[in-house]
Amino acid sequence: MPRAAAGQTARPDTLVDAGVERYRAGAYREAIAILNSVVASQPGHPQAHLYLSLSHLRLGEDSLAERHLVALRGLPIGPRLRVKVDHVVEGLRTGPLTPPLRLFIAGTLEETMLAERPERLTRPTALRAGGLNRNFPYFP
Repeated sequence: MPRAAAGQTARPDTLVDAGVERYRAGAYREAIAILNSVVASQPGHPQAHLYLSLSHLRLGEDSLAERHLVALRGLPIGPRLRVKVDHVVEGLRTGPLTPPLRLFIAGTLEETMLAERPERLTRPTALRAGGLNRNFPYFP
């Protein structure tokens, strides 16, 4: 188990990383325990709410997944993720989801959040510095 989950105090980002690690390993209950501690200390942490909702979704706990998705919707997130969260919340309210659909939704939401991260570079470092452009096009 990660050190952050062993009851030691850690920065929220470290705890979120540990929760995401547990989620990706399929240890959804452990991820929920870790991420709940983050949300308790930092209720405005979008990544914690996302992975809490995904963990609950994978466990079939739709009402808890919906609660965290609604909280996520109220936080500063990207426009594509916001639209997808709205659709998922609507889907959770209309009826039960099949396991393959739960898996698809979880993957789609995770990929969208990763794609819209503010720290993500729009152009690779070498392109920004002009390193690859000086000899382009070069065909051996």
